[in-house]
Formats: sequence, structure tokens, C-alpha cells
Amino acid sequence: MSEEIAELEEIADNDRLYRRLSINSHINPKTGKVSSAAFKRNKKPENSISVDLARLTTPQETLDRVGDRKNHFVLGVLVAGDARSIGFSVRHDPILPENPAHSLIEGQNDGEKCSRLAEATTILSPPA
Repeated sequence: MSEEIAELEEIADNDRLYRRLSINSHINPKTGKVSSAAFKRNKKPENSISVDLARLTTPQETLDRVGDRKNHFVLGVLVAGDARSIGFSVRHDPILPENPAHSLIEGQNDGEKCSRLAEATTILSPPA
């Protein structure tokens, strides 16, 4: 029996988005702040950034999706309107039934935009 994929939600500018951040590579060890690397893959800016729509999940559920490795991650929070003001679109994209909160930040990305996204992201759970 297949599960249905969630209905598409409109994402408002004030909606919060969760992004899992690797403690080892997405957090600047000197400042404790989010690094631009959080929005890159293989050192290249991502044009399609996976996030969770906060109102459809919990911080714990978002972290639990990485399984046993969850202790290596913290949760970053970004407001959809901030991503849009940088030039990205934000849309709900529940491609898997087990994650109805999945969404995407999309658009042409570069190093400057990665830095601006990092500056706009706060850490919900600070690293231990």
C-alpha cells in the first residue's frame, strides 16, 4: 500500500525553514556561526537547497531524519522571506511521504548568496 504525498502548501515570507547543519563543516569553529559551506555541495553553491517547512515538522523530526548521525548536526533556521530577498524562490516539495515538510530554496546561487544565506541563518540548537 503506497502512502499519499502531502498537499502542496503556500510558503509565506514569515515561514521558518529548518536546515540540518553539520557541526564539522557548516559551523565556523572560531565564531560558532553558520558558514557559507552550509549552502554548498562539494564546495560549489547549491541551486536547489533542501529544507523543511517548520510548521509541518518539529526540530527533533528534522534532526532524526539523518538517523544515527544526528549527533553530528544542529538545526539552522532561516526565514523564507530572507531567502526570497536574496533572490531565491521557496517552494514546498514533499517528494517523499515520510517527510511532508520537505521544501526547496531555489535559484541561481553563487558565493556571495551563500554568505548572505549563512548570515540570515540562526542556529536553533548550539553545538555542544
